[in-house]
This record gives sequence, C-alpha cells and structure tokens, in this order.
Amino acid sequence: MKKTIIILILFLSFTSHSQNKPNYPNPKEGFKRVDLLLPKIENEKNYKVEVKFSMESKVIECANVDFSFNLKNLKTEYGIPYSYRFPYYSLENDAVEITEGLDSDCKTTKTVLKKIYSSQNILIEYQSYYARPFYIPESWNLEYRLWKADDYYKSVMNSENPEENAPKVEFSSYDFGESEFPKQKREVNDFEFVFSVEELEKLTRIIREFEKKTSNRIAIVSIKSIKSYDDFDKYAIDLSNNWGVGQKGKDNGLTIVFSKTLRKIRISTGTETQKILSDSFCKSVIDKTMIPEFKNGNYYEGIEKGLSQLISEWK
Repeated sequence: MKKTIIILILFLSFTSHSQNKPNYPNPKEGFKRVDLLLPKIENEKNYKVEVKFSMESKVIECANVDFSFNLKNLKTEYGIPYSYRFPYYSLENDAVEITEGLDSDCKTTKTVLKKIYSSQNILIEYQSYYARPFYIPESWNLEYRLWKADDYYKSVMNSENPEENAPKVEFSSYDFGESEFPKQKREVNDFEFVFSVEELEKLTRIIREFEKKTSNRIAIVSIKSIKSYDDFDKYAIDLSNNWGVGQKGKDNGLTIVFSKTLRKIRISTGTETQKILSDSFCKSVIDKTMIPEFKNGNYYEGIEKGLSQLISEWK
C-alpha cells in the first residue's frame, strides 16, 4: 500500500511540473525566434521595458528614416494556453512601410546601408524570471530600453469641483511652439530619448560628483529640432545662455548640446570655463572622441568619453 502511494505522489508531481512548462511553437518560414531575457535587478516592479524593432536598409546617407508595421499583426500568445502565463509575441507577416525624411541641409543622394528603427513600440512589465520569445522576420532585430517609474502611487481625490483636484500636467511654451528652448529639468536633458535609464543615471552621477568637488556646472542636452534657427552652433550657445548654466558671478558652466536626428554637436562654455577649456580643445574632443563613437551609433559612449576628457582637463 505504501509503495502505491509513493508512486501516485511521484506521478502527480511529474504531471504538475509538465503542465507548468511552456510550450512555444517553431518559427515559420522566413521568421526567427528571439528571446528577451532581462538581468535580475532591484525593484523590478518600478521598471517598464520599451521594445522596438530594427532592420538594415539602404537609404540616403543624411536622411531621417524609420519604418512602420500594422500593430494588429503583432499577436500576444501564451506558452501555457488559457493560463495567461509565459507570454510570447508573434508577427503575422513582414509587411512594412519605410518613411524617409530629408532635412534642408541634406544635399546628397548617396545611399548607405543603415540600421533603422520601427516608429511603433510596445511597453511591457520588467521581469527576469524567464525569457519572453518574439517571433520576428529573419532580417529584423529586437531592441529595448528601460523606463523607471516612481516607487509610489499618488492618490486622486474627488471633490464637488473635479477641476480643483484634477492631475496637473505641466507644459511649457516650448511644447506649444511658442518658445525656442525647452525647460531645463536636470543635469542630463534627453529630449531626443537617446539614452537608457542606466545611462542617464551614470552620466548624472558623473556630473554631480564633479560639481561637488569643483562647483562647476555641466548640462547635457539631446534635441531633435532647433526650431526656427538655421545655425546649430548659435542655437546651442543661446540655449546655454537661456538656461544660465553655471554659477552666478562665476560663469563656470559648460553645455553639451547634440542631436542624433540633425547629426550635430556643440560644446558651449562660460567665460571662466573657456579660460581652461578653449574652443580648440573642445573641438578636438568632439572630432577625435565623440564623433567617431557617434558614427558607430554609440551615443552614450561618445558623450561619456568626451565628458571624461573635459572633466579631466577642467579640474
């Protein structure tokens, strides 16, 4: 009798384990499976994962290019049917529409092979317990970056006058096209969404540690448009002056303004800063350190290495 019970328990245990194991399909012809497996981090619930797709395409060298697909063709399925567990994502076809935009200063017709990104994205929960498969065309790649949220929720109170307690969304005149310059929010102002959360935190930490030791001030800005300006360098200088980067009376500020979209960069320095970091030195940092990394798509590496050089000379 005891033997029968042991065998039954083992059988039930094996059955339960096999039912919890996800069953993923094989990729169909012309498609591949890519597994998104995230590293374990603290407070995973405070992060979201933004997923985009990329592919290589032959386009005009100085064009701004992306591609779009029908989001309805991206299906969410589950490795254990009817359980909503072990999700995976599958594209039904590889149909895309490529959009190519040319700036006024783009005069060439030369074409190059360039990585382009999807204009659409999906936002999913961060979790590191298991991989999430994506079934995508063989010529596509999977790209992702992280978004960090507050670790607490804010209550919305009801009242007789709902407008009094309505959540306030702060816009500036820049958002409505009435101002040439955005509002400075922090040390690293990534208006073009170039950096990941980790990269933003690393750059901010470098700047704050330097500021504590020297009292010098640094701002990094990524920008997609220079509004009505024709000259990027003048826009960067005026932006720095508008923000007043540096301490009052010391003029010890430095601003790195760059645009991935416009393929431009400028280092703007205050009067006192310029006595140590000359225009020729800043130009050398741009030409020899930053731009070579930018050309390889390594925007964080270019900014971080250039920033380190500037700080080292500025001490």
